[in-house]
Amino acid sequence: MSSDEVVRAHLRQIERVNPRLNAVVQLAADEALAAARRADAALARGQPVGPLHGVPFTVKDWIDAAETCRQAAGVLADCGARVEEALPPRIEEAYFITRQYWQRPESADAEEWVSQGDFSLSSEEVARNLFMWDRFRRALIAFMADYDAILTPVAELPSMPHGENAGGIPYTLPYSLTGYPCAVVRGGTSPEGLAIGVQVVARPWRDDVALAAAQELEKALGGWQPPHHPIHAPTPEDKRSH
Repeated sequence: MSSDEVVRAHLRQIERVNPRLNAVVQLAADEALAAARRADAALARGQPVGPLHGVPFTVKDWIDAAETCRQAAGVLADCGARVEEALPPRIEEAYFITRQYWQRPESADAEEWVSQGDFSLSSEEVARNLFMWDRFRRALIAFMADYDAILTPVAELPSMPHGENAGGIPYTLPYSLTGYPCAVVRGGTSPEGLAIGVQVVARPWRDDVALAAAQELEKALGGWQPPHHPIHAPTPEDKRSH
């Protein structure tokens, strides 16, 4: 069974029961079907994929990071920006490209090639990684022709106390691959009193756009603020006492 068939089956079930349950507030049917077609095409090409490749899922849109990003988008709209919800092309490939990049050999010397560290990629896999990376950058360049900036959360979670879960970085990886200018500012505060960040990504060489948008967000959303109360990160003694 293809990913396209699975997604269509889920959409039919949602159409049947959601009017009564109202479990899915924002249904991205077209985006899901487009992603399913890309997933099927990747399998047809023999591209390495993860265990959940092509599996449809829902995302809880009430989490603090997502809501803070929506508030930031509202601020930019109030400033006169045209705000649209859009998914950059091939964004789902960023993690795979990055993981393979981390497995490539590196040089211990900046002037001469001195291989260091262990690596597991063949020469063909390295060449494919470079191809996918360049294809991803080309896709983003074409996407950014229609937008001055992209607004995303910084991480999947609000800021965390030191030593705990870092919050995940899927929103920063794509623009590290492309080398686009980014600005990160505080957009809100979690119930624990820690910052919730938003990221502004601009076109190549347009750092001024990222900084201008970030400045408006800081003015409207309060900018940096100290924690509302001291945050105590667990110590080894705390963990042993439990």
